[in-house]
Amino acid sequence: MPSSVNFSGIQRYKDRHGRERLYYRQPGKKLTPLRGPLGSPEFLEDYLKATTGATIAKPLPRTVSRGSMTWLVNQYYESGSFKALADITRRNRKNILRRFLEKYGDLPFESLKPAQVRKIRDQYAEKPEAANNLMKTLAQVFKFAKEYELREDNPVTGIGKLKTRTGGIASWSEKEIRQFEEYHPVGTRARVAFGLLLYTGQRRGDIVRLGRQHEDDGWLYFKQQKTGAEMAIPIFHELREILDAGPVGDLTYLVTDFGKPYTANGFGNKFRDWVEEAGLKGKSAHGLRKSAAQRLALKSHSTNEIAAIGGWETLSEVQRYTKGANRRVLAQKVKDREDE
Repeated sequence: MPSSVNFSGIQRYKDRHGRERLYYRQPGKKLTPLRGPLGSPEFLEDYLKATTGATIAKPLPRTVSRGSMTWLVNQYYESGSFKALADITRRNRKNILRRFLEKYGDLPFESLKPAQVRKIRDQYAEKPEAANNLMKTLAQVFKFAKEYELREDNPVTGIGKLKTRTGGIASWSEKEIRQFEEYHPVGTRARVAFGLLLYTGQRRGDIVRLGRQHEDDGWLYFKQQKTGAEMAIPIFHELREILDAGPVGDLTYLVTDFGKPYTANGFGNKFRDWVEEAGLKGKSAHGLRKSAAQRLALKSHSTNEIAAIGGWETLSEVQRYTKGANRRVLAQKVKDREDE
């Protein structure tokens, strides 16, 4: 359908990256985001649903062979181990497996060998993080298959990770932290966000949900969205001063210019704006999660203590974040002894 057709109630604008965003406006209701481009099948599906509540009929799914990877993944989705995962983890795994099945869904899972798994991994060599996430997810699928005696082994066991070129998301240096704090002083919304990230070490999906209702006797009590872990974090005095200075919302500390809580993605976009305003580039909210761990390591806190604050699931993840900081601590001890 040509884009010259007039669709009522449509609002269009370009974001800071030059991409066109489409929304449907209905009086008295929130804007409904629509997939683009205007007039595309995806747009028409979203527009029809937003305006009438109806959906475009989808073609019936093809017959799934019992011995295929698609069949196995569908069985995994019905398992207790998958259903026990946090919502965001289930969504992430489904997205990873959906892309995998588009290409390899017809493979017979019972005869899949480690060598074949390595070849599949190597197809993602240009995107090592994606390859590693796929292997991690497939390992759980085949763990399920082994536990339910659908096959005798896990062909992903022993498959090594691909090395990443960048070492992951960059942490913040102390100089960069000071630069942000100098540009966004205490008493600004940007500083509230920064303080929550730096002094709790949490993911942005948890940061946007925190509020005064989570406080009790100088501690924050909440459940992590991704892992479901029950968290108890002391409110350090630096964070206490920042929160008391505000501005903060009623139900959540962080609110938009319209007084509404942020979504995780919306907060990520806003935080990038604050970073650019401070004259910094390539720095993210997740990078502060790493910096929080490194700061604790520099104060000689143990890996277990750091994991308790950030809620990391494995100690190896904490060790990866704090490796450089721990080397500095050891070097400082050498210097102190030499200076005696």
